[in-house]
Amino acid sequence: MRGAVLAMALMAVGAGCSTQPAIHSEAEDVYAVSGRFTSSVPGLLIAQNAALDEAQAFCREKGLRFSQLQDQVRPGDATYTVRFRCLAATDPRVQRPTVNQAPDQMF
Repeated sequence: MRGAVLAMALMAVGAGCSTQPAIHSEAEDVYAVSGRFTSSVPGLLIAQNAALDEAQAFCREKGLRFSQLQDQVRPGDATYTVRFRCLAATDPRVQRPTVNQAPDQMF
């Protein structure tokens, strides 16, 4: 019984995803990928996750690092598009996390 409920839940989630994200080249070293799901807030989050996972895996397969350039959200049809580059780890364009400094003033 429990397995049947899990299988039906997975089928319902799978039915909402209209396309598998596909990466396409937009310029010499700029790529884009879109994720699409049912039009809802959770669907948009699933679309975003699928697109980002696909982009990161694409760069990882090339032995490079994912560097996001721009993203776009179309909530009406729950589509998330990310434009990105795959960069060498030593490339100065690779985004590094910033460290929060202590505030200058204390309240």
